Amino acid sequence: MDWPAKIAWDTPSGKIIQRVCSQVPSNNLANILVFGSAALQLTVTRDLLSADVDLAVEYVNIAFNNNNLKELRRVDLQNIVRKEGLAEGQANLFVQVCSSTAFETSPVWGRRAMTVKVGHVSLTIPHPFDILIGKLHRLESKDIEAFEMVIHATGHPTSEEFRQELQQCSRLFEPRSDDSLFPAQHNRSLFKYNVSKLWPKVFGKTISVSRDILEPINELRANDYRPRKGGDLKKSLIKIKRHKRSTTNS
Repeated sequence: MDWPAKIAWDTPSGKIIQRVCSQVPSNNLANILVFGSAALQLTVTRDLLSADVDLAVEYVNIAFNNNNLKELRRVDLQNIVRKEGLAEGQANLFVQVCSSTAFETSPVWGRRAMTVKVGHVSLTIPHPFDILIGKLHRLESKDIEAFEMVIHATGHPTSEEFRQELQQCSRLFEPRSDDSLFPAQHNRSLFKYNVSKLWPKVFGKTISVSRDILEPINELRANDYRPRKGGDLKKSLIKIKRHKRSTTNS
């Protein structure tokens, strides 16, 4: 899989994103996250269709803003989308302006995301693997189709590659304390079920989430917390320090 990818700006999603970015005022400091199927259409396969384009305004630390630019806010982006007639109910392919926290995926996604500029606007586009992991919260038929189309186009992820990816995401298998506040399809208890549902449909085999994903990584993590030979380092350093003091005083 070639990454960073060449962006297909002539796709429906690409055209809409360029249109939205062109309306962001030049005095705005704008970082926008592109995720969901639109990101896959831009970077992997133009044949993957989507009902919406998922965008989110990323946090910008104004303390590092040397040009006195105004930070683009979520409400600003929503106003642009409505003004352009691209909000839900205004267009067949509409823009969904989300919270950046709506994109729940691998904890390492930011390290491999690509960044591109459209005018003065910075776009962050996550790696296809991270987009696919995000789809496991819902995993409707169109999400399974996205997996199949990405694998058909690139040959990746393989079953083993994706198993290893999910081992980095053990937190996504844990229930939230406030799960009741989220839509049913984003209930964390479904994430584990959806992984089991995905495997035979996409990889042609079954998987045990506990045995094949969680237990190996939990064992490694537990290993990191086991006491090391030689005892507590802090106590050893204190002893050395006391010994040096006693030697100096004598």
